[in-house]
Amino acid sequence: MLTRPELFATVSIEGEEAMAAQDIRQTRAAYLSALQARRKELQDELRGIEAQIAAIHAQATLSPARRRGPRQGESIKEQVAQLLRTSQEPMYAGDIVDALLAQGVQLSEKDPRGVVVTAARRLIKHGRAVQTGPNTFAAVDGK
Repeated sequence: MLTRPELFATVSIEGEEAMAAQDIRQTRAAYLSALQARRKELQDELRGIEAQIAAIHAQATLSPARRRGPRQGESIKEQVAQLLRTSQEPMYAGDIVDALLAQGVQLSEKDPRGVVVTAARRLIKHGRAVQTGPNTFAAVDGK
C-alpha cells in the first residue's frame, strides 16, 4: 500500500501528464488549423495561376493569320515550288530551308524543316513535285 506522500506524488505526476497531453492536443489542433488555412490560401493562388495560364494559352493558340490579319505575299508552298522549279537538281529539305531563310522568309522556329516537308508533300499531292529520296524533292517538269 502507498503512503500518503507517494499517493500525492502519483496523482501529481498523472495530473501533469494529463495537462501535457492536453497541451499537445491543443498545439496539434492549432497547427492543423494553420495548415488548413495555408492550404486554402495556396488553392486560391493556384486557381489564379491556372486562370493566367489558360489566358496565355488561349492567346498563343490563335493562328498567326488571325492575329496578323490576312496573309501577305506568297505562301510557303508556292515559295518551295519556285525554288524547286529553278533548281537544276533535287533539293534536300534542309537546303530548301536555308534558301528560304536566305530570301528572308520567316519559318516556324520550332520545326522549319517540317514546314518545308509539309509544303513539298502538298506539292506532290497536286502533281507539282516528286520525292526523289528521303526529304529530297524535285519539281515536275513544266509545273
